[in-house]
Amino acid sequence: MKRKEARWIPLQLLLDPVRHCLTSVPGLPVEMLFPAIDLNRAVPLWGFTYRMMTDWLGLVPVERIRRQAGFDGAAVLLEFLLPHGLNLTQGWVDQARTGPQPVEAAAVSG
Repeated sequence: MKRKEARWIPLQLLLDPVRHCLTSVPGLPVEMLFPAIDLNRAVPLWGFTYRMMTDWLGLVPVERIRRQAGFDGAAVLLEFLLPHGLNLTQGWVDQARTGPQPVEAAAVSG
């Protein structure tokens, strides 16, 4: 039977944007990344608890964080594809487009 526990986490730690990241979690493959808060422990605050805490604290990801999370996910996918036979034909570059936000893209072949 798993031991249940509760911990007090300082509010400043939960509000620190540097602690919010994409990370693997125990019991799942390391290549599966989830939004989480690094608590300097073996187990990050993630999943339903992460979503609930960020909603309660008004930390719904701002556009910059969403873009970074999207880029991080794309970078992980690219790192997975290259060792499996695809070739990088163009590294990350800003693609010109209309709108306020840049779009970065990489290209592969194979």
